[in-house]
Amino acid sequence: MRTSLLYSKTILLGNRYLLISIPLLAIIGFVGLFLLTWNHSFELMEATISDAGIVDYNAAMQLAGYSYFEPSIVLVFVLPLVHLLLLQKLYYRFYELTLPVSPAQRFLSYLITAAIIYVANLLIIILLNYLTQVYFQSRYLEVCTEAFDKLGYLYEGIRENSILNNANINYPLMKIGLFFFVLLPLHLYALLYFRKYSLLKFIGIITVLMTIGIYFLNKVWSGHPYYINNESYVELFPIILYLLASIACYVGFYFLLKEKEV
Repeated sequence: MRTSLLYSKTILLGNRYLLISIPLLAIIGFVGLFLLTWNHSFELMEATISDAGIVDYNAAMQLAGYSYFEPSIVLVFVLPLVHLLLLQKLYYRFYELTLPVSPAQRFLSYLITAAIIYVANLLIIILLNYLTQVYFQSRYLEVCTEAFDKLGYLYEGIRENSILNNANINYPLMKIGLFFFVLLPLHLYALLYFRKYSLLKFIGIITVLMTIGIYFLNKVWSGHPYYINNESYVELFPIILYLLASIACYVGFYFLLKEKEV
């Protein structure tokens, strides 16, 4: 374990640009995706409170009805995969294979490195979601609250999944984000086998496999949830299948890595 930690430290320190690229890409990706997906809503935000200070309560009601920033979940998956392209350089360096690190220790260090990058990116996305909530609440919360009263919605309030409560996306984000570790072994395969466009090829492989998997899962599982009263079982069944497939891929990658170093 100690050797794997030291090797992970060597990998991370050997790529010092990560200290800048992880927060930089997270901020650029978050802002860019927000501008792209919310482009049609900026006029609504301007209409809610005009430059002259005029309030449009109908626009405020519509703004309060917008869901929290769900596309941020995508960044939790995609951005760590971009940073992990650094591992590809290690596969093709001869001197990397001469280091006194066993295949098992090397395999574990790759997982530790991936986990560190994932957590760092996750924390930044979580922070950005909180800052988004702070901005919307500081500017629109009071107006939107007034809108419910002015328009007669006395028994309704701002939904928990509203953009005004954007930080609430962080719980499902952390929960769904763990699926990254299910996809990770396939990304490691792509880095090992494809020197060029490995990330794009990985996305293509994932798309094909998920399409095939969903097709067969629907064939096998079709209709059965309606005859099973245990909701936990219905939810866990596909998750268990994904986990078993992921574990098999992790084991396969370890043996491929071991074979490469022989």
